Amino acid sequence: MVSTQLTTAAHNQTFFLTQLIASIMQSPFTWFTPSSGRSRFSLLPVISPGPQRQSLSWLASCPRPVYVLLLLCLTSLTSLAQTTWTGSTSTDWNTATNWNTGNVPTATDDVIIPDVANDPVIGAGTIALAYSIEVQSSASLAIQNTASLTINGSKLINGLTISLYNKGTVNNSGALVIGNIASLERYGILNDAIFNNTPGGTIQIDRTTDTGLYSRAGSFTNAASIIIGASAPVGSFGLYNNATFINTTGGTLQIDGSAYGGIRNYTAGTFTNAASIIIGANGGVGTYGLENFATFTNSGCATLSVFAPFYNNSSFSNQGLLTVSTAGAHSNTGFSNNGILAYPQGNPIPNVTNNALISLPITTCGPTATSALQIGEANSFTVGTTWYKDAALTTVAGTYSPNTFTASNSATGTYPVYFSVTNGLACSYVASVAVNSQSNVAPSITTLTVGTNLLPINTAFTVDAVVYDANNNLTTASIAWGDGSSASISTGLGGGTLSASHSYTTAGVHRISLTLSDACGATATQTYEYAVAYDPSAGFVTGGGWIDSPAGAYSVEPTLTGQANFGFVAKYQKGATVPTGNTEFQFHLGNLHFKSTVYEWLTVAGARAQFKGSGTLNGVGEYGFMLTAIDGAVNGGGEADKFRIKIWQKQDGAVVYDNQRHTADDAALSTAIGEGSIVIHTPKGRNARQACSAEQGELTVQVLGNPVSGQQVEALIGGAAGQTLRISLVSLQGHLVEQQQVEQAQPQQRVVLQIGSLPGVYLLHVSTPDQQKTIRVLKGQ
Repeated sequence: MVSTQLTTAAHNQTFFLTQLIASIMQSPFTWFTPSSGRSRFSLLPVISPGPQRQSLSWLASCPRPVYVLLLLCLTSLTSLAQTTWTGSTSTDWNTATNWNTGNVPTATDDVIIPDVANDPVIGAGTIALAYSIEVQSSASLAIQNTASLTINGSKLINGLTISLYNKGTVNNSGALVIGNIASLERYGILNDAIFNNTPGGTIQIDRTTDTGLYSRAGSFTNAASIIIGASAPVGSFGLYNNATFINTTGGTLQIDGSAYGGIRNYTAGTFTNAASIIIGANGGVGTYGLENFATFTNSGCATLSVFAPFYNNSSFSNQGLLTVSTAGAHSNTGFSNNGILAYPQGNPIPNVTNNALISLPITTCGPTATSALQIGEANSFTVGTTWYKDAALTTVAGTYSPNTFTASNSATGTYPVYFSVTNGLACSYVASVAVNSQSNVAPSITTLTVGTNLLPINTAFTVDAVVYDANNNLTTASIAWGDGSSASISTGLGGGTLSASHSYTTAGVHRISLTLSDACGATATQTYEYAVAYDPSAGFVTGGGWIDSPAGAYSVEPTLTGQANFGFVAKYQKGATVPTGNTEFQFHLGNLHFKSTVYEWLTVAGARAQFKGSGTLNGVGEYGFMLTAIDGAVNGGGEADKFRIKIWQKQDGAVVYDNQRHTADDAALSTAIGEGSIVIHTPKGRNARQACSAEQGELTVQVLGNPVSGQQVEALIGGAAGQTLRISLVSLQGHLVEQQQVEQAQPQQRVVLQIGSLPGVYLLHVSTPDQQKTIRVLKGQ
């Protein structure tokens, strides 16, 4: 049952009476007295045969039942529900005999204006009030200059709640105020015919729940002032146009306080601005300041200022001054700028073809800024040669010619400058641009990191950097990958987080450099050492990162300590007997940069890898080196990756650098890396240098570097894991040169024996409890 209580509120009575009369004409009715003591009148119309029926009932404010008096009472109540214009005496709103009730409407009356001979006029000086107004088809309402009409209610019309509904003609040159004190419902104004806000008129709309002004059909022309949402929010949209809306000469339209959009020009709409529109300058307007789904024209001599993002997916044309000041994201399928397009905060609209002028913030590193404006090839506007510090164009800021702004003083900071612009229509605008005049500070790189600095070839290395520019004039960021290739990275004016990726096609150790440049020509560069790319097709070792170089490691300056960077790759090519790769080591505090030139040998045994070779220091000289690494992830590696490098002069053997000085070459490593990784890569088959024996378990002996040029013999012994090894070196004459014993041999056991300086042939004897081998060793000069 739908139960509706009759009240004395005038705006509800017509609805109730209509339902009552319709029910009475087809239904029986009865009276009963409920416990409240108030009479109740019940109507039970049968909708269709069967058990389903509908009952409509309500409490009546009439006295106890008298059937004849019931309808008289309801008729009296209905007379309060609406006040209808008759115009029986004149056109004067304020004449009581022009209204069907004999009373001039008050703030509680729903007003209906039908098509009659005398259309109502709210005369000069008249203060008119209404709860809602409905101007019916072919009717009209005029509000004269200095008159006012205030509406603070809504009426249900065709399923929509509306404060002022126009199906005829409304001409306003006075003050139309809607929702200044009371909350309304959906629409402040809904126009379906002709609405003219003529010179002298003002329209102010607040406190709607959906849209302040909805132009659904017909035309709406504004030649005066419309202010929407200045005092209170108006719901989803400030102005919603799906018809013809013209903001003509003399018109000003100000919109604030919407939740989704300031102006939406929908698919059937045509919107022309030939005067002034300001959206969102004094309050938020939601996601978009202006949404265009149809045809929107900002004409020559017009100004359109939007302080929220811009949306266009149809036909938009700018021939006047369009200012868009927001940091929010725009959406635009494309339009041509044939006027002035200003972006005080930067953040330009995408997909704009510029045929005239665009102003964006400019940065100067002194008093002069070139390319002050973006000038299109079809530009017909003339820019004033004197620019000013104020919009009134009174205080000189500098000069402009040709497309170069020269400040009149050397003050630094960000400030607006104003300039005049004229076009062929004899229209004059005042446009502005933000100038950032700087005492320049070079950009800086806060961090430069590689996500994983050890990857296979043809796999992307990812580089991240945090950069900063105090002057907000960063222009370019470029990265050199160390393999001869480079790339540009997109960056904001003030910097931020940058990312880039690159794949190396060949194995190697690479130095990655990031370089920043700003608009003043200052640069900053930082290098990451090292990115190691490896070829996973064979067993090998790779590493990259840094260690804390201990005191005493660098013989030139023994007291130096600090971070030292390394990167290396070492492997045997298929069928090769000499490993290849690259090793780099840098100790910046000591100005030490070692780079390998050739490898001599490589051994990999479990978690430990060691290789030897030659290289240069700081690009010159001939130095030997031995690098030992532990992969902590391999069984027996002890979890932590460890690193040692020993560098010596080949001429006299003097050690230049050793981060584990005064320990044997085969000593356990003690220096864990601070950052990075060391990886021993094991192929599906054995490494070429480890596959000397035909069968597992056979004793193998390999002299590393035969003939021997130095005073040591280095040998690699396999097939004796866990067994006792006896090693002896004798001359051909049978003299014992050196003898060693290893109690528990590694799977690949390296030994070093002193051979002395005498050239000749020597015999290296190696034995286990059940096997033995003898190898000839040639000692050269």
